[in-house]
Amino acid sequence: MKSPMTVQEDFLTIKFNSFASHGKAVLYAGVDKIKNTFNNWVAAIEYAKKNNMFPIQYTEGGLILDETDNERGQTYSGDDYRRVWKRASIKYCLSIEGSVKTFVCGANDESIFRVREIHAMMRAKYINDINGRDHQEYALLRRATLNRLREENKLLPDDKKLSGKERHHMAINTVFRAIAINEIRDDLTHAQSAQERNDILSRIDHLRNQHEVEMEAKKAAKSSFDAVANDNTNKDGTDEAIEEMLMANPHLQAILAPFVTHAYH
Repeated sequence: MKSPMTVQEDFLTIKFNSFASHGKAVLYAGVDKIKNTFNNWVAAIEYAKKNNMFPIQYTEGGLILDETDNERGQTYSGDDYRRVWKRASIKYCLSIEGSVKTFVCGANDESIFRVREIHAMMRAKYINDINGRDHQEYALLRRATLNRLREENKLLPDDKKLSGKERHHMAINTVFRAIAINEIRDDLTHAQSAQERNDILSRIDHLRNQHEVEMEAKKAAKSSFDAVANDNTNKDGTDEAIEEMLMANPHLQAILAPFVTHAYH
């Protein structure tokens, strides 16, 4: 009789197998389980199949983990299940060479993408670009956000100061929104039909709605950094990015205008 798998055995699988994506990495996160309006997992896998890409489960190590994933889901606790895929995701992201394509608009702040994969990509040595934007741009954005928060922190009373962990969390959220906006921008340049454009633009709503949910959760929890969070993360760059898209693509005015507070004219 086959003995049940263990987390430590999975960790050994991750350690000794390759998670190389061969310059064709695809990362994804985000499913609307209530309204069922989007499923980034499905979209990413369809994209990967059409474009010969390598999401994590198509890699050497990912194939091994994926083969027993149903059993893992039935026998592991939720925490142990996530531990395995978090570790695999970190190795996958650190192994990325070349370009990264994402499907992450609407991902929540507990997703592995936001909790681990962005962190790993900021440390990865061989990523060239993420959604068509230079990898270094994101690293610099994170650093600039941390520096700004550090300076603003000095002006706050002691009982309102942000911890290092809170500042780091906010900087990663800023990088996440930049990745998501560039995902939309990059895909719009390749859209060939009105339906494709509409499907891509619907991601703006997913991104904005998730941001609003998270801001309301922070207010409800009466977080110590509500004031700074509102000042620095509520303006997530969405409007500015859409205005930039409109300037570059004025023929999309009718489609894009409803998504921005002050649309470009």
